[in-house]
Amino acid sequence: MDGTCLQEATATVGQAAVAVKDTVTFSLPMINASRQVALLMMGDAKAEVASRVLECQSLPGALPAQMVRPVGGTLHYMLDQASASQLTVAGWSDWKLWPRSEIPK
Repeated sequence: MDGTCLQEATATVGQAAVAVKDTVTFSLPMINASRQVALLMMGDAKAEVASRVLECQSLPGALPAQMVRPVGGTLHYMLDQASASQLTVAGWSDWKLWPRSEIPK
């Protein structure tokens, strides 16, 4: 691909006013070939998942978000306060704790 057909895209995050009938599916190789990838997690319901994605080693394929690793690109995580509530950021600087193999309690 020479990039001539690529366009910038934006999306509104939140409740859809009407049911969405059209979908677009991106494969993991396509996502990992992107220059910029953003994973958005919002709300209390995503707190455990955010913790598991960012702080735990999981079985391959158990958490697809952990397989997102852009080759030559940048990965951004965007969390609100509720979804980040179970993260233990204080321990992130201790390299001996990585990769983690337990779900934090």
